[in-house]
Amino acid sequence: MILLIVFFYFGCCFGSFAYCLANHWTRSTFKLNTRSSCHHCHKQLAWYELFPLFSYLFQYGRCNHCKLSIPSSYWIVEAITGLLFVHFFYYYSEDSRLLLTGITLAVLFIMSLCDICDRWVPDSLQLLLLVCSLLQIDFKLILWLPLLLLNSLLLLLIYYNWIGGADVKLLFTFQLLIPIDAFPVFLFIASLSGLLFMLGSRFIKKPILELPFVPFLSLAYYCILIYF
Repeated sequence: MILLIVFFYFGCCFGSFAYCLANHWTRSTFKLNTRSSCHHCHKQLAWYELFPLFSYLFQYGRCNHCKLSIPSSYWIVEAITGLLFVHFFYYYSEDSRLLLTGITLAVLFIMSLCDICDRWVPDSLQLLLLVCSLLQIDFKLILWLPLLLLNSLLLLLIYYNWIGGADVKLLFTFQLLIPIDAFPVFLFIASLSGLLFMLGSRFIKKPILELPFVPFLSLAYYCILIYF
């Protein structure tokens, strides 16, 4: 139980870092020495304001400096990441691929946040994900790479008005990670979850004109990874 709590809070810390990284990356303000700051007044945060979930709770959801509300998306991302870490550890704690699969999912999570923040995914993350994928596949599949690339181009032609360039690159990489017999299920889960999300946004009268599809592709991959 204590170990699960540790993993949960470690996941919250990673979620906080990933969300800040995605925000800075999409605004082209990312630097290695960049420190967290208020979303409104841009005042640098003190060390005691950097504890995921707890800082938001103890500050009553407001900045200590300008007193404006901290976006609720911060604690939501932190909590979701913590739960995902616990869920993943529960299923993969004794798997020899724990580390590499965990890195793959971490990269996908940051890519998803970038897509949500600005509908853009850095090519450097795409390349890192490709490297992680190549390390996990049977090298006999390398011979199939030209065919997989052709299949990705066909998907682009079929869904030209629905998916972007980052989605096509990601689909190519997923073909290396997901068994062929599971790929239709993967596409179904991604498409259905994206459709339900768009319908839900219309129901609450906040229609989304451009759907960030990377999060739903990542969700579908996670479902295949855990349950297929």
